[in-house]
Amino acid sequence: MSAWHRNPPPQLRWWANSGNGTTGNPNCRETYGVRLTRWQKYSSSTTPVSAITADLIRVGMQRLSKDLKVESVNSFYRVLKVCLNYAVDSGFLKERPHRGIKPLKGTRAEQRWRTATEVALVLTAAEVDKRAPKDAILVFALALYLGIRRSEIDRMQWTDLVPDGPEPVACVRSVEGP
Repeated sequence: MSAWHRNPPPQLRWWANSGNGTTGNPNCRETYGVRLTRWQKYSSSTTPVSAITADLIRVGMQRLSKDLKVESVNSFYRVLKVCLNYAVDSGFLKERPHRGIKPLKGTRAEQRWRTATEVALVLTAAEVDKRAPKDAILVFALALYLGIRRSEIDRMQWTDLVPDGPEPVACVRSVEGP
């Protein structure tokens, strides 16, 4: 059990100790806990869950957006919605205070592809890794050439890679399982 679940904020204790709609995945619960704690920091920390209103959520989103990118604020908002939906579904709340609140809109930075020189620099740096240069090269090659995220690479197994076929394949596992 994570530190957050051993000592969650008082307003969120009921959620932390329940199944809370996170499919029982401890990493998911920990991530949710961290994000909910951040919500609490940016909103009134003494506000009980039952007193959360749409206005408080909007203020929290505005405060978060001063320190975080729009995508991050929206990710935090999605976690809060899961928590609040669970509270309504389990009878703790009567209404969904987030009803009608839309995610923030932001301008997405234009995607920039790495140049051949940048890729060569990263792979050269991986070659001199003292612990496992071949593993480092593989990880960076997967990320650079296929666009696979670090968390997806972490979940990969050797059986997920088929480099010798007519077309090389990399299978990406979902968080829920194979």
